[in-house]
Amino acid sequence: MFAGSKGGGEAMATAFTVIETAKLNGIDPQAWLTWVLGRIADHKTNRHDELMPWSYAAQAAQARPPTPCQSTFTGRSRFRRSE
Repeated sequence: MFAGSKGGGEAMATAFTVIETAKLNGIDPQAWLTWVLGRIADHKTNRHDELMPWSYAAQAAQARPPTPCQSTFTGRSRFRRSE
């Protein structure tokens, strides 16, 4: 894969590692990274283990909010096909 430079290759390897670690733990990488970026500014550096994918999975399992793509619409849609 073309990365452009040695530094670009190292950054790409880091990004791929982070994303694949989340996937191996059964976690949506984008949701986890969004969660991490929202907490990292105020987080103590000696508690980085709390930001790992498995920590996110435990917290996400406790508070399962509906995902943005899930609809809360319960009425009939005028676009539904008649059967």
